[in-house]
Amino acid sequence: MTSAEFDSLAGFVKSQIGLHLRPEKRALVESRLAKRVASLGLPGFMAYLDALKQNALPDEMEALSQALTTNVTAFFRESHHFQTLKQVAERDFALRLERGEQVRIWSAGCSTGAEPYSIAMTLRDCLSDLALTRVRILATDIDTNVLAKARSGLYGARETEALPQETLDRHFIRETGGHRISAQLREMVRFNPLNLIAPWPMRRDFTAVFCRNVVIYFDGETQARLWQRILAQIEPGGHLFIGHSERLDPAALKAVTSTGVTTYRKS
Repeated sequence: MTSAEFDSLAGFVKSQIGLHLRPEKRALVESRLAKRVASLGLPGFMAYLDALKQNALPDEMEALSQALTTNVTAFFRESHHFQTLKQVAERDFALRLERGEQVRIWSAGCSTGAEPYSIAMTLRDCLSDLALTRVRILATDIDTNVLAKARSGLYGARETEALPQETLDRHFIRETGGHRISAQLREMVRFNPLNLIAPWPMRRDFTAVFCRNVVIYFDGETQARLWQRILAQIEPGGHLFIGHSERLDPAALKAVTSTGVTTYRKS
């Protein structure tokens, strides 16, 4: 992959899915996309890019996104966020739910589902079954393959080995091939595909948004726009949880108050 080919591909990828491919990643991009080019029988990277631009490969944008991103996730990753969520649920959510209101939570960039299911488990441990019927969790990702796994709720031994037995007994069902999330928790979560830089279909605001280790794939300008869009989807007094390596830009910081490590409340 020449520098010119990389630059052309990087510009296209940024325009379509927002990913920022830095020049030092050229070798990695080349190694990952070479497999796609070969499998499609194309003569080279420019032919691949031309086919994408002409929409001659309608299913390839998703394959391209999968090749360029890494789905790293784990149950209760960055555990302090779930401790904070539990405190917020006991202090604020419970009262709202008792009044018959809904609590709506968005897991953006949910990968194979560990994050939204961790949210659901946290809430189940501190709210009544009646209250849980008024909780709605939306989980989105650009990758439909990981969404299919998330919907199934089935996780292998390696994916659940760090969970306490008490958690497995309460929230999972033992099956051949691993552990499956309980039906009650699966019913709490709706999984939908979503490209974060495209228009969003959501019409109602969220009580809390988890957008963790997602915007690091974008450049600073795109990140700033995303934070503003996400904050616009959070109701006043709602909560935002971001990844440990991410930072809000100055404009976004003016709209929130820090309530903990990479945890914010909308002013």
